[in-house]
Amino acid sequence: SDKQGWGSQGLFGLARSRTRISQYKAALPLLRLLHKNYPKSKVRADAYRLELYCLYKLKKSKEYHRTFAMFRKAYPGQSTKFE
Repeated sequence: SDKQGWGSQGLFGLARSRTRISQYKAALPLLRLLHKNYPKSKVRADAYRLELYCLYKLKKSKEYHRTFAMFRKAYPGQSTKFE
């Protein structure tokens, strides 16, 4: 249920720490697990943004565009940049 957000925030924190040391491929499964297990999480929009960043760094164009479309559908009007 993740009422306090610890599970989703923990996964996001782990993924973010992976990206800080350029382990983009290792961050992706953590972000996808967050999307799957915590669809109503407050950090989900940021998780999409971080996933887009990882896909960009890994040069995975098809996955990037698919994820971008999912982000736009889930969060219309929001920026893809970290704020």
